[in-house]
Amino acid sequence: MGLLSEAGISLLARWGHFIAGITWIGLLYYFNLVQVPAFAQMDAGSRTDAIRRLVPRALWWFRWAALATFLTGLAMLILDWEVYDRTLPGVAILSGAFLGTIMLANVWGVIWPNQKVVIANAEATASGGQALPNAAAAGRKAFLASRTNVLLSVTMLFFMGAAHHFAPAAGDFTLPAIPVRSRSTRASCSSSRGSSRSTRCACSGVPGRACCASRWRPCRVS
Repeated sequence: MGLLSEAGISLLARWGHFIAGITWIGLLYYFNLVQVPAFAQMDAGSRTDAIRRLVPRALWWFRWAALATFLTGLAMLILDWEVYDRTLPGVAILSGAFLGTIMLANVWGVIWPNQKVVIANAEATASGGQALPNAAAAGRKAFLASRTNVLLSVTMLFFMGAAHHFAPAAGDFTLPAIPVRSRSTRASCSSSRGSSRSTRCACSGVPGRACCASRWRPCRVS
């Protein structure tokens, strides 16, 4: 298996998703469980200095890890779609991906823009300038969006883990097929069984094929 083959690219996307996801969610928990409580106990000068020196670097890794997690996850879905299409692991993965997309939007649309205001305010006050009037409100918005992401991450991680650790317990599962009632499909299935009872067909999920309702015998769709 070459790294530039489809299987190799899928492997790289999977490991990239794994590493980027650990970085993103790890920093999310650091911000909420470590940094916020620590900043609350600091005096104004120490907090301002920490915001100037620590927060920009942490946010750089945070936001780009979030984007890398999303892009590598999207690549996995595209490359391995046949694994997830109408299956229980696929339902779990897509549910987690939906929550992860909301979290990504919070990072780039709410947290990062408002944290830039907070950082600019720290730089201004450190240099002897006036505090920005919207800094407190911006910090509050970033805080609430980050807390929301923590709550979403618990459910998101459950779905991502369920795709590989919970789904096998449910056995062989696929979502219900959509009935196909075309005239050409009836004729093909009728000829394969020689009985009018076999004229009801359902799509098997494989392009260009259908299954007879009687014993799920394959039949061609013209």
